[in-house]
Amino acid sequence: MTAPKIILHVPHSSAEIPADVRAQFLLDDDDLAAELRHMTDWYTDELFALPPDEAFTVRFPVSRLVVDPERFEDPKDEQMEAVGMGAVYAKTSHGAPLRDEAGAAREREALLARYYRPHHAALEAAAAAALAAHGRCLIVDCHSFPSRPLPYELKVSADRWKVVHRPAVCIGTDATLPPHAPFAHAGMHTPPWLRERAAEAFGEMLSGWPGGAARDPASAPHEPPAEGAGTAVAGIAFDRPFAGALVPLPYLGNDRRVQALMIELRRDLYMDEATGGRVAGFAACAAAVQAALRRLIA
Repeated sequence: MTAPKIILHVPHSSAEIPADVRAQFLLDDDDLAAELRHMTDWYTDELFALPPDEAFTVRFPVSRLVVDPERFEDPKDEQMEAVGMGAVYAKTSHGAPLRDEAGAAREREALLARYYRPHHAALEAAAAAALAAHGRCLIVDCHSFPSRPLPYELKVSADRWKVVHRPAVCIGTDATLPPHAPFAHAGMHTPPWLRERAAEAFGEMLSGWPGGAARDPASAPHEPPAEGAGTAVAGIAFDRPFAGALVPLPYLGNDRRVQALMIELRRDLYMDEATGGRVAGFAACAAAVQAALRRLIA
């Protein structure tokens, strides 16, 4: 079978913590369960599921609390190191100790070798296969986010408004400039037409969302509409509350054939955030997300 040109990257859907890694954590079972409830992108592997003939899925097999594949491996490149949440977390989302810092440093290399690097090797291999088969590929980074900001978000953001005002769907875009760019322009891995197509596809999804499209829970009555084509539907925003789109490092900033988007769904659209359970119409929610993906890639 020819490799699909679409890659779905699902990095944060797992709540699995291997027993030997559990021993590294300072939290008791109840506090760890609460942290998993906050930090897991619940059910994104189900919401963004497409069959293998339509898209190749790369899913991280363990919790981001074990090691986070969306962080840069080199601490010097990763801004979240400032709050103890680089590739190997030392702090929780509320700033409490998760591992002691010496323990995190001691375990770091083993965790990167066991989970992080094999995951990125799989992602790079999928991109290489798509490029060999089609000459281009699209990576969709599949996420969700809580309806209310977690404390770490407020610590790292320079713009509190972007963190507090949370749309129904966040579309993250690449901001990488090409090498030797003579002037600043849109990131090379998310061209303007792709932004527009994503806004149209997910705007249409929200317009028919089961139970109606939810509003930003912190919106002011006269909040201006989000920028860009297709954003007239309430609830779509670019790079808010989270920004960026993952591109494998061998292609980042040097290969326009690799295109990338991040799609983040606000969790109250499809689940009960207090209990962690799916909403009654979850199957219809998943079908709506998958239909939007198909519109995007058509």
